[in-house]
Amino acid sequence: MDEKTQRPVIGKDGKPVTKEVEVTVPAYKVVTVFDVSQTEGRELPKLATELTGNVEDYHNLFKAVEQISPFPVSFEKTEGAHGYCHYGEKRIVLNTGMSETQNIKTFIHEIAHAKLHDKNLESAHGEQRKIPDQHTREVEAESVAYSVCQYLGLDTSEYSFGYIAAWSSGKEISELKESLEVIRNTSAELIEGINANYAEIMKDQLQQRTSGNYHKQSAEQPGKSVSIKDRLAANKEFIKRQESRKSLGTMEKPGREEMER
Repeated sequence: MDEKTQRPVIGKDGKPVTKEVEVTVPAYKVVTVFDVSQTEGRELPKLATELTGNVEDYHNLFKAVEQISPFPVSFEKTEGAHGYCHYGEKRIVLNTGMSETQNIKTFIHEIAHAKLHDKNLESAHGEQRKIPDQHTREVEAESVAYSVCQYLGLDTSEYSFGYIAAWSSGKEISELKESLEVIRNTSAELIEGINANYAEIMKDQLQQRTSGNYHKQSAEQPGKSVSIKDRLAANKEFIKRQESRKSLGTMEKPGREEMER
């Protein structure tokens, strides 16, 4: 090709002049690799760290959470997952052998899936819900679980932050903002439900005990730790007082312990 005329250069034989050009073509071949379990060295970093530790009054709290679940829950051996929500069979499965903290966190995560991402459920307007992509679904479910657990006094940041970071990778800020209202509203709904259920559980148990052998630490007693049980009971009592004062046209400002724990 003539650089000036951009036309083929004709040789003495009357044919276009050609030349050989070496071109590198990328190629791949099969090689042998090792699974991480077959290697030695320092442990690879993990985005999400398994939660450990027990939960104050675990069985009653788990029962309160179970009562807000749209699907029944069971414990089974799951492969590579802490739990899952089966929309078709309408059930939630939690992996066996996890800590109490991981159980509560994972259960709330799957409840969020059941309430938000079941395409068979109708929206508030009676229409079929528009289900977001998997990345958004996981970010929403884990964000709800983290928010509710924080309210309950359970720190799941070592797991939740890495999990959310992994699933939100590549998402635009505008896309994440669209989920904020969903996360906020769902968290508030679950917290309200857990509060109500826990208060009823405590009420039933109190009725079964005699006043002589029952003792409950006041949630407003200074200088002592407050359990989840006392916090939930205090919040429930605060809600009742607020409802009573609404009818009188007055509102009570929540105390520090009732509002921030």
